[in-house]
Amino acid sequence: MISLKNKKLFTESLNLLKRNILYFLLLDASLIVSLYSINYLMSSYIFDFRNMLAVIQQNNMLVFVLLPLIVLYLLILLLVYSVFKYFTLEIIAEKESENKFRNILRLYSLNTKIFGLFFIVFAMINIIFFNIRDEYMLYFAIVALFPFILLLTLFIDILHGNFILHDNNKLRFKLVFENKRFLAFKIFLYLTLIALYSLYNYLGINGSILLIPYTITSIIYTYLMIRFEGILSVLVFK
Repeated sequence: MISLKNKKLFTESLNLLKRNILYFLLLDASLIVSLYSINYLMSSYIFDFRNMLAVIQQNNMLVFVLLPLIVLYLLILLLVYSVFKYFTLEIIAEKESENKFRNILRLYSLNTKIFGLFFIVFAMINIIFFNIRDEYMLYFAIVALFPFILLLTLFIDILHGNFILHDNNKLRFKLVFENKRFLAFKIFLYLTLIALYSLYNYLGINGSILLIPYTITSIIYTYLMIRFEGILSVLVFK
C-alpha cells in the first residue's frame, strides 16, 4: 500500500510536470539540436565517431589508439548535456543559484565521474560481446544492456537529485540504492517501456493500421514518464 507521504510525493511530481512541461520541452529540444549540431560539425571537419566505432569493432586493439579522440568527443557532448541538465534541475528543485557557472562545472564533474565509470563498464561489455559466439550475442546483449541502462539512469537520477538539493557532487554508491521505492518504480517503468517496444514490433511486423497512432502515443508516454521519473528523483530528497 502507498503511504500518504508517497501519494503526496507523486502528486507533487505530477503537478510540477504539468506546470513546467513547456520549459522541459524547450530545454530538451535545445539539447537535442545542440548535440546534433556538435556531432555534425565534428564528424564533418574533425572525425566521424560512427566510422571510428565501426573500425574499432573490426579490431578491438585500435580502441587504445583512438581513445584520446573518443574521450575528447564524449567530454564535449557531456559538457553540453550538463549545461542543459543543470537548468532542468533548477526548475525541478524550484531554486535559482547565483553562481550558475560554478554549479554547472560541479555538475559536469559529477557527470564525468558517472559516465567515466559506466564507460569502463560498457567497454568491458563490448569486449565480451565481440568475443563470444555469434548465436549468443543477442542473448548476451539483452541480459547485459537492461541492467546497464537501468543502473546508469539510476545513478544519474539519484546523484543529480542529491546534487541540486545538497550541493554534493561525490559518487555516493550507498545513496543510489537507499530508496527502494524509487528503484522499484524505475524497474516497473523500464519493464513497461520494453512491453511498449514489443507491441510496437508486433504491430510493425503485422502491418497494423494502428502502428502510427500507437507510435505517437508511445513516444509521448515515454517522454512524460522519463521526465516524471527525473522530477521524482529530485523530490525524494526534499
